[in-house]
Amino acid sequence: MVTRLFNKLFGSKPAAKPSRQMRDDMPSFVPKGAPPPPTDTSPEGRAKRAMDLWLAQLPENLRPYLLISAFPQVAAEIVSVWYQPVQCNRYLDSLLIARREGRQGFPPAVGEELLALSAYYKEKYQHLIGIRDL
Repeated sequence: MVTRLFNKLFGSKPAAKPSRQMRDDMPSFVPKGAPPPPTDTSPEGRAKRAMDLWLAQLPENLRPYLLISAFPQVAAEIVSVWYQPVQCNRYLDSLLIARREGRQGFPPAVGEELLALSAYYKEKYQHLIGIRDL
């Protein structure tokens, strides 16, 4: 019925579906540089993708690559609380301030990364974590 109405109005049959070649030539509406959709939906894959997205939003000079390679569980915990300002601030402070006896601490280079990351976080989210004086 729709086809007959179409033929009466337009005098021809509706066009067939575009061929595969025609579909391949059509422009994509995905922005250039957008990350591909995740292919690994396992918990490890999601955690890696979250880590990659977190790193991408950090300024290049603050990306803690030494921390990630030496202490991946600590980096994963930072990523998991990054958008929870009070918890993240507490966690970063707990990493930098030894409250238990006998703690060895981080190697100096990793400690510097953590210190820089903590300072950046406090500056960026100061209004959310209630810090008045840095």
